[in-house]
Amino acid sequence: MSTPATPPSFSNSKEQSKSKEIVKKEGPSGSKEQLSNKKTNKQSECSGTAITQAILIILIVISVLAILGLIVCIHFHPYFNGRSESQATDSSETEQFPTTTEYLPQFFWDKDCAALKARGITKSGKQLVELNGQFFEVYCDMETDGGGWTVIQQRVDGTLPFWNKTWEQYKIGFGEPGKDTNFWAGNELIHRLTSKDENTILRIELWGDRDPGSNHANDYWWGEYYMKVGDEASGYQLNIIGKFMEPTNKTNITMVGNASTAWFDVVCNNNFKFSTIDKVNDPMEDCVLKYKLGGWWLHHCGTVSLNGAYDPPIANGTGYGFVWMVDGFYQINPAKSRMSLKPEKPGTPLKNRNCHNFVPSYDMKKK
Repeated sequence: MSTPATPPSFSNSKEQSKSKEIVKKEGPSGSKEQLSNKKTNKQSECSGTAITQAILIILIVISVLAILGLIVCIHFHPYFNGRSESQATDSSETEQFPTTTEYLPQFFWDKDCAALKARGITKSGKQLVELNGQFFEVYCDMETDGGGWTVIQQRVDGTLPFWNKTWEQYKIGFGEPGKDTNFWAGNELIHRLTSKDENTILRIELWGDRDPGSNHANDYWWGEYYMKVGDEASGYQLNIIGKFMEPTNKTNITMVGNASTAWFDVVCNNNFKFSTIDKVNDPMEDCVLKYKLGGWWLHHCGTVSLNGAYDPPIANGTGYGFVWMVDGFYQINPAKSRMSLKPEKPGTPLKNRNCHNFVPSYDMKKK
């Protein structure tokens, strides 16, 4: 007996047809879901690439800024800004310049030593300050009269000549700022320090008198003034008046300190331009070249020059060289000097007396 044949399955043939149609519709790229996944993956890859590129750009920018910052610091740092021994006009003189510098701790750049003092820096020493985008190396006196003084001039002996320096040397400064060193901080720095505030105090300190037979060999003098110095275009013109104590009556007006009565002293240099051996702004050229009073603010010489020649015979008893007028009637040739600046709170100082042109001579007697 034969087994009946199995009839063909119409349902299977239909399913096979449908699967073929589905395959045809899907094509070689796969299903819509697979396409969506591929698009998402591509977007993720693009996003990751963009982030990586952004990070690389940021790192490159930071690196460039760091390099530029280093270049700026090197360019404006006093040690790299052109101050060198080759500036000396006398080949026999020796100037000390820093090879390494240990600065006081700080977290941002201040504009003067008074700002450092206000921020809690109490130790005297060298520091960098920033004025109008340029860095200057200064010495900060944090001890004298409350501290916060930016020292702009100091002479401790005659080893470094001051009188024969050029205009450019006085502009950028020379010598090595320090506690017991000879240096001039620079006219450009002095201009910027005295221009940023309404009132700037100049403190002058003098030690001893080197003249033979002087009764003041071990004395100490000091005085304070209000000072401003113009820019280079003005010839670093000086504007200075005496600082007075509050008078107890209308006739008792006392100069701060014991160095002066603000009469025939540095106030007589008011409104004068700065003079050096290669740029004499004094009508009397001899004041700079013969009497060796430069570099200083001179006009027909003057009664004071703290940058004049140190060594005799030009200085002793003549009114020439490194000289100061005490109390308006006798002259000394100091052993040491220091000039320092500090801003004062806004206020209007008293006006000073007028001075006449004064040519130093042997007629000026010692007390």
